[in-house]
Amino acid sequence: MIPRSNIVFASTLVWAGLAGSAAAQPAPTEPVDPTPAPEAQAPTPAPDTEAPAPSPSGEVVAPAEPVETELPVYQRPDNSGLVVGLKVGGGFSQPFGDLGSSFVGELELGYVLPVLDRALQVFVSGQYSAPETEGRTTEPDPRLPGDGVMTYDVTQRQAIVTAGLLYRLPLATNLFRPYAALGGRLYLMETEVTGTGGGEPFGQNDETATEPGFYAALGGDLFVGPGALLLELQLGYSPLDGFIMRDTNTGALNLALGYRFFF
Repeated sequence: MIPRSNIVFASTLVWAGLAGSAAAQPAPTEPVDPTPAPEAQAPTPAPDTEAPAPSPSGEVVAPAEPVETELPVYQRPDNSGLVVGLKVGGGFSQPFGDLGSSFVGELELGYVLPVLDRALQVFVSGQYSAPETEGRTTEPDPRLPGDGVMTYDVTQRQAIVTAGLLYRLPLATNLFRPYAALGGRLYLMETEVTGTGGGEPFGQNDETATEPGFYAALGGDLFVGPGALLLELQLGYSPLDGFIMRDTNTGALNLALGYRFFF
């Protein structure tokens, strides 16, 4: 019969052996994926908005240069320099003499000179005006019937030829050009007077005259369409001493609106 103490000792050894075997076995591991892990990719940089974009053909297209403001028509290389202007307005003779207001029409022909960036223009123009006046004598004339006082109406038809130079002032803007002009004038005049004396008409009398004078103007060109709208203040003057219009002048201020064509 085996002693009880030996049985307990053997059981202890068996239990210790089993525990040691369990501890010696490796712990289970996760299954390994044979596919290699992808390499880390660098973040895609944001597109450079200032870099030139490629064209459909793959070529790099440089950014467009800023477009310059278009030159006024008279300064363009394809312009021949020829100028044709039409003007209409009113003439006011009151600041200078006895004549009154009138309609003014003018045709201008010019040529832009190829100097000073085409700022100079030579021109010749023809103008028509017919100022009028009326009045009465202050002293009786014994040759006239009745009270000897004469009342009269005067119309002076003027054909005016002007030749001169016009200078356009360059500005930062190409839309507008102020200008000044100076020249000489030739007045071809026909003066007509009708009147009554003492209540009796004494008919019509005509007188012709040709007088030299001068011309000056300030204005501006606003470039619209094939040419330019213009606004111009003119001063014209010539002395006049005739049989009907004695010791006076043809001075007048004209305000004209028109259009210039540049070819």
